[in-house]
Amino acid sequence: MSESNTMRTIWVRALPLVIVGLVTFSVGRFGVDEPIVQVEESTAPNRPVFDPKVQGLSEQPNIILVTVDTLRGDHLGAYGYERDTSPWLDALAENGVVAEQAFGGSSWTVPSMATIFTGLYPVQHGVERGLVVSGNITEQPVLSDEHLTLAEKLKEAGYTTFGIATNRHLSRLQGFAQGFDYFVNEGFVNGHFVHDVVTDWASEIQAASPYFLWLHFFDPHDRYRARRPWVEEFDLAAAMANPEIATQDARERDRRLRYWSEKVISQIRNSELAKEKVALETLKVLYDSEIRYSDDWIQKSLNALNIAPDTVIVFTSDHGEEFMDHGDFGHRTTLYNEQVAVPLVISAPGRIPAGKRLKEPVTLVDLPATLLEIASGKVPAVGENEARSLMPVLRGEASVEPRPLLMSTR
Repeated sequence: MSESNTMRTIWVRALPLVIVGLVTFSVGRFGVDEPIVQVEESTAPNRPVFDPKVQGLSEQPNIILVTVDTLRGDHLGAYGYERDTSPWLDALAENGVVAEQAFGGSSWTVPSMATIFTGLYPVQHGVERGLVVSGNITEQPVLSDEHLTLAEKLKEAGYTTFGIATNRHLSRLQGFAQGFDYFVNEGFVNGHFVHDVVTDWASEIQAASPYFLWLHFFDPHDRYRARRPWVEEFDLAAAMANPEIATQDARERDRRLRYWSEKVISQIRNSELAKEKVALETLKVLYDSEIRYSDDWIQKSLNALNIAPDTVIVFTSDHGEEFMDHGDFGHRTTLYNEQVAVPLVISAPGRIPAGKRLKEPVTLVDLPATLLEIASGKVPAVGENEARSLMPVLRGEASVEPRPLLMSTR
């Protein structure tokens, strides 16, 4: 695979939302060799309960940032999705603030995650490239240590920092371990790995006061494995609207799920079969089962910790995923909403109201400043790119500042 220097950029202006300009781009894609179908029985409660009543607030609360790779917000219950893909997140949303229109910095992982950690747009931090060739990362710029990361700033504020990533792009060699006291990245592995590391580190995490914990889950990225028992439930629901699926017996259904879970996006997008409705619905079913699988392992991972009642939990994604919304599959190809709009849920019991929903567009560029204000109690200066803390908005004291929001992809 190769990648040119051409670039596609879109400016989104809040209130109202306006597309300013588009230029051409080129595409790089990759697949991951992992088990095709896994059976994972859930042991976590179906509906976790978050108690918004906090007796006394820590001066510096513990902060947990959960990022899920390749996650569309509109496939989550908190964003109106009909399938039960996200019970843990939905409960978190009821206890926090949901941004209904949140945008990452790009439509793929590397630039968008660098934006989350630096508060800079991709054209500013420069980490805009990267390919996987034979399992190795190539042509990816290292995140410069000239840019202070969120972990570095929280460490300066007195936090012990822990990072667990499951995407080889986000490695120590690529600069994403900056500021972390504890950091591990074993490449493209599933949510079970995150849980195991959290369990291994539990005593260190709980002994730290305060701590910052980053958990990155990779599972919804292609290939989409059939995660059981949820995949059958979702497939039966899809069958109600699709006669071809409805007439299949259990063996045919399993064969179909296995067939499509073998496909990486690069194979799917070039296949004539992918244009058929049954293929599209099957891919969505597999994708949704991966989301439910991630939600389950997030809950299990956090259950391994004795989380303080005023712990701040932030949930978001690096980018979304397209299912023929504009004639294609996957991500990194366009800057339409299905690829750049991401979920953003912030729960900070005792600090921001529960059940609030932001209607105005917001950007993840503002996330580092927001968490830094929570950690330090001081309002960070507005950045050169107008990045600022969202805390006044989250508390209901101000409205979102109307300003251009930049997204770009190479």
